[in-house]
Amino acid sequence: MAMKCGLLILVCLVLVIIATILSVAMTIEEALKKHTEELLATPGVVGIGQGLCDGMPCIKVLVIERTPEIEQRIPDTVEGYRVEVEVTGRIRAQ
Repeated sequence: MAMKCGLLILVCLVLVIIATILSVAMTIEEALKKHTEELLATPGVVGIGQGLCDGMPCIKVLVIERTPEIEQRIPDTVEGYRVEVEVTGRIRAQ
């Protein structure tokens, strides 16, 4: 009986943790909206977008060239989403 109660408590605790994580998690669109301005403020960054990294949603930061400043200022993750720096060079409208 005590083992069944302990198992039930454990299951309830796991469900509460999962519900908390899901309710706090930000969508990638929300993460982009929240962080695009600060990412674009980095010298050499020419664009921000959403993409797939190893089949998972990620944030793409498009840069003119990879520099030590960009490596230092662009985080590896934003709101739990992987950030990938992609060298595109300058982007010009045609």
